Amino acid sequence: MSLDERYVRKANEIDAALRRALGGVVAAPRRHDAFNNAYHLCDANLRYFFPHLSRERRDEVIAEVLFLQNMAVLDQKQYDLVETTRLDDLAGIVSGGRQTGGHIFCTYHTGSYRHLFHFLLRAGTECVLFLAGNTLNKQGQDILDVAQDAARARGWTGTLRTVNAQDRNSVLFGLRALKRGASLVIYIDGNAGVGSNKESGSMVPVRFFGQHIMARAGIAYLSHLARVPVVPVVCRRDATHALSLTFHPPIVPTGDDREQYAADTTQALYSLLEQSVADAPGQWEGWLYVERYLQRSTDVRPAARTSEESAAELRADTDRFALLLYGDQPVLLDKARHSCIMLDPASADVFRTAVERPSARDALDLSNARIRKLIDVGALTRAETAEPRAG
Repeated sequence: MSLDERYVRKANEIDAALRRALGGVVAAPRRHDAFNNAYHLCDANLRYFFPHLSRERRDEVIAEVLFLQNMAVLDQKQYDLVETTRLDDLAGIVSGGRQTGGHIFCTYHTGSYRHLFHFLLRAGTECVLFLAGNTLNKQGQDILDVAQDAARARGWTGTLRTVNAQDRNSVLFGLRALKRGASLVIYIDGNAGVGSNKESGSMVPVRFFGQHIMARAGIAYLSHLARVPVVPVVCRRDATHALSLTFHPPIVPTGDDREQYAADTTQALYSLLEQSVADAPGQWEGWLYVERYLQRSTDVRPAARTSEESAAELRADTDRFALLLYGDQPVLLDKARHSCIMLDPASADVFRTAVERPSARDALDLSNARIRKLIDVGALTRAETAEPRAG
């Protein structure tokens, strides 16, 4: 069964619109909104993990990330996609459209990352989805409504419930659900872990694309407590918009050392994610927010200052720096240091002006503290100006 032509046309329209919007971000330095912020944070993250990736290639990856994010929302109501999706059940978890027994499905924000629910509902699975509190408040009811509509429209017998992953009682709720034969669905790469927050002890360091990040180990802890295997699930979308869904072999809890199992399992789950998107990093939405879990590098030195700055123009280093806006607060993102600097509105205007046109000597007062701060961090750099020839 081939993809519906209307679906492919809609996907192409979404892709084209996003690429136009991305072009607008680069061309309009005064643009400050959520889309602008997302672009520059994603760019900073890609620079951190893939320092040799060209600017053009990073832009391609960002376009794919944002496209897949939009398609994941669209695909929630595309119930017929289960008929065209390639299903790779490497461990016999789903067989003939029927899934039996309680499992902990560990999935990722890859491909069309909510498409998994269609398969589980079709298989008659009682699902419990763990969501971060903020996501639960904003999207939880919509996810439930769509799942209920899908089951009703297609005659699927599965059910879906949601749980606040940051609730301290969520672990107990998960254990009870597993005991009665329900399955849990948890995004390991999301914004919140099971029964914890970022500051809790459930974070463990893992290697990921040559760097180290702090990852949530709640899935592994829950697996060991319940003695229930973790089943990794990865969704991918190819260039023709066709989807694939892979149920990887279960990770079975062994031994009595829960801490070691949690660390090893969490590393294995992230190694699988790395392997799954290594050839196409744009398949992973996490580039939009992975900076929250990095061990940041701070070994980048600011640009050197000289006594001749007063005889030079000042230009904004837009390859390294970007101006973001959160509410009314301007923030200067340093992509090399992977850090942010709070700016006052006047300093933000100075940077904007330098982006739009190099600052002439009479346009900027180099004794101004705001300008000196931007020079000190390297956001404004010297560009020698040629003296006009006489006559």
